Amino acid sequence: MTTKRSRPAPVLRVKKMTSEAILPTRGSILAAGLDLSAAYDAEDEFDATFKAIELLSEKKVIDDKTRTQLKKKLFTATERQFKLLNKALDNYIDDENSTNVLEWINAFLESN
Repeated sequence: MTTKRSRPAPVLRVKKMTSEAILPTRGSILAAGLDLSAAYDAEDEFDATFKAIELLSEKKVIDDKTRTQLKKKLFTATERQFKLLNKALDNYIDDENSTNVLEWINAFLESN
């Protein structure tokens, strides 16, 4: 394959580090990039960090814009804050109080 300037297109070289590894695939011929896949389920490794986002996503109380802001905020939180936040979120969401979730989480993390 060549580009408009008759130079070869760049090639992505990938090395499988384990037998379970899945090579990147192109979703379609016209796709701009490659799709990556996990070789194994890493849910347990990210339990503390992403449990709050998973809980909020299940309850459908955050949209894509809020989810991005929330990920940035939770990325800098401590493990102690996550444990407290996950307990508090269960009560907060069960009360059907889904408005201003991001503001509530910001206030919670600042106070703990």
